[in-house]
Amino acid sequence: MPLCSSISWWLNIWHSGNHWSNEDTMKRYLSTIIIPFISNERKKLILTSSH
Repeated sequence: MPLCSSISWWLNIWHSGNHWSNEDTMKRYLSTIIIPFISNERKKLILTSSH
């Protein structure tokens, strides 16, 4: 069954070799989850990147 497009942005399964968070997994989390979420919220609220 295909994923609903409204939830697919947060479904990003990834792990390190030992399943603990490390620098690479945190960078991936930021670039694929946090930054897109913040950018989307700024657009919805009509905010500049400084907010």
